[in-house]
Amino acid sequence: MTAIYLNSIFRASSNHRYDTQDFMKIDPMLGTEEDFKNLIKDLHKNRIALILDGVFNHVGADSKYFLSAVTDKTGPYYSWFNFINYPTKYQSWWGVTTLPEVNKNNADYQNFICGPDGVLAKWTRMHLSTAGAWTWQTNSQCRSCGRSASACRMKTAMP
Repeated sequence: MTAIYLNSIFRASSNHRYDTQDFMKIDPMLGTEEDFKNLIKDLHKNRIALILDGVFNHVGADSKYFLSAVTDKTGPYYSWFNFINYPTKYQSWWGVTTLPEVNKNNADYQNFICGPDGVLAKWTRMHLSTAGAWTWQTNSQCRSCGRSASACRMKTAMP
C-alpha cells in the first residue's frame, strides 16, 4: 500500500461528511486534531501518502457559514452564496437543498480556502504536503482557487 484516501475530514452532520459545518475543524467522529497529526506521522514513517477529499463547492445547510448567511445579509458569509429568493431559495449542489452551493468566484471565499491562513494552509501545515495531496470533486473546484488541476497538489497549496 502506498496511499490512503480519506473522504472529507471536516466537521459535518452526516457520516459521509460532504455537508461541511466547519472547514477548520476535524469531525469528532474521526478523533482530534492531535489524533490526525499522529496518523500523519505514522503514515510518513511508513512512506504512505495521504490523499484528502476537498469538498469546497458546497457546505451543509447547517454550516456556520450558511446559517450566518441566512440570518444576516450584512454578515461575512452572505456573499458566499447565491440566493434566488432570500433566505429560503438558493443555489444548491445538484438541487440538494441541504447542500448550499458556494459562490466559487467570491474573492473572500477563495481567500478562505486558498489564502495564507485558509483551509488548505491550515491542514497542509500539519505536514501533509510531504506525504499527500488534495483531490477535488470537480475541476471547477480547482478553478475556485485559481489553480489548475495539476496545481491541486498540497505542495502548491502552501502560500
